[in-house]
Amino acid sequence: MGNKITLTYENGEFNVAINENIVYTDKEMEGALLKFNSVVKNNAIEQKNSWNSIEAEVNNYNIEGVEVNSQFKTVNFGKMKYFYNTDKVFYIQNNSMISLGGGYSLFNFVLKKINEGQLENEESFLELCKISMLNKAIFSANEDLVMISSPKFSYGTVEYNFATNKINKGTSSEKGSFEEFKNYVLEILK
Repeated sequence: MGNKITLTYENGEFNVAINENIVYTDKEMEGALLKFNSVVKNNAIEQKNSWNSIEAEVNNYNIEGVEVNSQFKTVNFGKMKYFYNTDKVFYIQNNSMISLGGGYSLFNFVLKKINEGQLENEESFLELCKISMLNKAIFSANEDLVMISSPKFSYGTVEYNFATNKINKGTSSEKGSFEEFKNYVLEILK
């Protein structure tokens, strides 16, 4: 079910609302119309997962500190926030929100690895994502594999496999922890 987005004029003000919750107010029509168009665009993302299935999956993890907001369709965990309507994940650090690629699949990957005891917390993983993105590296995470591609690496790609605890450095593969993988990547990217 989609969101109802409205632009109304009442008592000398233009209001932009999502599902009857006002998200923006302006006395000028131009500003309100720009915001309305932005809200419509942000909410037009086609989702492959329904909000109900995401909410159920997140609640099944039963991880302390996960906050699901059904009204605004967001999920918070530590320094990580997911917005369903835009399918974006943000790393919240030092009063800033850094957009990370990957959408719900990235958010779910982190929760799954924490739930399985393969990650201690979200912050270490998000820091790796942030540094990778800031250095124009391509980052992906699915199943048990984290892959980062950049010309700075031998053969262009490094990988960490949570199932085997192996670090693939392009020219070699060795046993190691996620933290060792992260340190290796940051040493090269920074």
